[in-house]
Amino acid sequence: QQNNIIQMVEKMLYLNKRLSEIGNKTTSETKELKDKIGGLDKEINEEVYKLYNITKEEKEIIEDSL
Repeated sequence: QQNNIIQMVEKMLYLNKRLSEIGNKTTSETKELKDKIGGLDKEINEEVYKLYNITKEEKEIIEDSL
């Protein structure tokens, strides 16, 4: 499980680096990268919730505070 999180974080770093390289240009790749980053962020959060046995109620508290 931790290895999975590490792999996702590494992918997140790569995607953010690529997005940074594109800069302020609005392209189809920009949108695609932002969508992938958003999806990956949710996946990482879910894995962390599992890792720490976060309940549904606790998850709602955490997500409401963001």
